[in-house]
Amino acid sequence: MFWSLLLCVIAAFASAPADAQISNRYVIGCPARCDKSMCPRLSADCPAGQALDACHCCPVCASGEGEACGGSGKLGDPVCGEGLECSVSGGVAYTVTVRRRSKSGVCMCKATEPVCGSDGVSYRNICELKRVSRRAEKLQQPPVLFIQRGACGKGNVQVVVFKDKTRAQNKLRY
Repeated sequence: MFWSLLLCVIAAFASAPADAQISNRYVIGCPARCDKSMCPRLSADCPAGQALDACHCCPVCASGEGEACGGSGKLGDPVCGEGLECSVSGGVAYTVTVRRRSKSGVCMCKATEPVCGSDGVSYRNICELKRVSRRAEKLQQPPVLFIQRGACGKGNVQVVVFKDKTRAQNKLRY
């Protein structure tokens, strides 16, 4: 009897994705299994892009750089967008321990070095460049592409502005 029960428990854990077993363990409100049909509809505009919710199941509008994240460790807490991490006061990362203490944080870019964009502008970091690029595309303007690490003018970079995103990506690929 004991062995059959143990086998059932092992089978249950083996069927769930490993990341869901570990990271969702401390999130209150996550379903046992992800059912995308139960996910709420997103608003048409997500300025900071999309991210998966705390359960790693449903897409949600992400928080951008400088915006709130984390909180009570419950489903629905704001999550940071791509390239951002949730940091509580003092630069402490938003971990399971911090989550249990119901601390909120602020989304900060993981990369801190300046970058040069295809528009000839130096950005504080890649996160700022991506934010400006998303806004440009929403306004039906050419996207701002990453050209080099470091500020513009710190090397031999020729900036060319393309009106067509595909053509720009092909030219800048190599």
